[in-house]
Amino acid sequence: MRYHHDRVDHWEANRQANMREEGAGLKMTFEQLQTIRTLCLKNAEDLVNSAKNLLGTNVDHICYHLAALALEEIGKAELMQSKFHLDKYRDTEEQYRPDTEDHVKKLFWAIWGMAWLTGKVSKEEIESGRGAAKLIVNLR
Repeated sequence: MRYHHDRVDHWEANRQANMREEGAGLKMTFEQLQTIRTLCLKNAEDLVNSAKNLLGTNVDHICYHLAALALEEIGKAELMQSKFHLDKYRDTEEQYRPDTEDHVKKLFWAIWGMAWLTGKVSKEEIESGRGAAKLIVNLR
């Protein structure tokens, strides 16, 4: 397992995301978004692969936790993509600062990120997604 390298990627993705959050007046470039997305999705893939490697070793609770963390990485990528698009079209200097430390929010965006592409997400579906995200966190 390439744990140390994966850990560096995880911290780099967080550092990049936090730089975007904290940088007053900084709009994210497409290249920065791509870097963050690539790191987050690589982290998610590594977490899923780690969970797969542990299957059948009597540590299902750890596999569940790793899978939940993988979903959070996907959600973080979705949050940062929403920041990029919102900042791009805002006329104000005030920037959208997604909370990349909120576990429920990241899980929600992992679950529902692609649903927004259809443009047909109901209030009930949003509430269901929030409920699913809270359940995943509470089962850890």
